[in-house]
Amino acid sequence: MVSLVRDIMSYRYYRESMGGDRAFLGSLLQQEKTVNPDRIPYFLSSTKERPGYFTLAYMPNKTPHYELFSVRPEGFRFRRLIFPTLDRMITWFKEHYNDVAGGNYLRERDFTTRSPRVPRKIPD
Repeated sequence: MVSLVRDIMSYRYYRESMGGDRAFLGSLLQQEKTVNPDRIPYFLSSTKERPGYFTLAYMPNKTPHYELFSVRPEGFRFRRLIFPTLDRMITWFKEHYNDVAGGNYLRERDFTTRSPRVPRKIPD
């Protein structure tokens, strides 16, 4: 799992955000959106409130969005899916970033109130 955390922290869009401060991440996203308005900026950051979890912050329009993902022995858990590598997770996210608006996935905080279930693996 340490190597997975290293992958996140060495990722080109990882930013230290003072423990996952959303205001700080929001300002970074706003700066990036101002520089290139056609792009959807995103950053990864650690969060001090939830050890083992990281924040994926992105801005598809004028409002920043924040989602949590976790590091597990089998890979990265994001939107109830397990990804073996960070690159696979980011690639999937870029294709499905709008899916969360339709309510197809549970928020990470909802996992604690529901009975545990085995996450689906992404087919190779």
